[in-house]
Amino acid sequence: MIIKAKQSTSWITPRKLRLVADTVRGKDLAETNLILSSLNKRGAQVINETIRQAVANAVNNLGLPEDTLVLKTLVINEGPKFRRFRAGARGQAKPYVLRTSHVVVELESPETSAKTKTKAESTAKPAAKAEPTTEKTTEKAEPTKEKAKPKAKTTAKTKNAKSSTAAKSASKKETKK
Repeated sequence: MIIKAKQSTSWITPRKLRLVADTVRGKDLAETNLILSSLNKRGAQVINETIRQAVANAVNNLGLPEDTLVLKTLVINEGPKFRRFRAGARGQAKPYVLRTSHVVVELESPETSAKTKTKAESTAKPAAKAEPTTEKTTEKAEPTKEKAKPKAKTTAKTKNAKSSTAAKSASKKETKK
């Protein structure tokens, strides 16, 4: 089972958060908490809060034990950028950008994921085995002869209609000349 937690629009740049996230990826939750609490970076607190939030979601909402949870993914995305100006020399405006970021944490409980895998495997039908054939068939299939379709008979009405339209168009051509 996957448990998610997201912290949107943190007022810290994604680059600074990614440096902290790279040190934590692939570690246990206990080790992650220890590293983040002792790391001297502002982004460590933001990431630690989000991981603790995901753990709290798993324990309180789903009743999963904290010991079995594993950090599956930790993603840092860019949030909205705010463009500001600062006063510069000779009355000029110097632009700068305030960057924000979104932190997405996914935890996985291996016990529940193993249960779901076994249920999926048990519901899957075994593939039918094809019986091997011992005889080789080298004979070519005989082509089938198609019957010729009889042509539709033209009636006198359609012949007269065709000749009358041809006669009308010919008479129009003669009158134009």
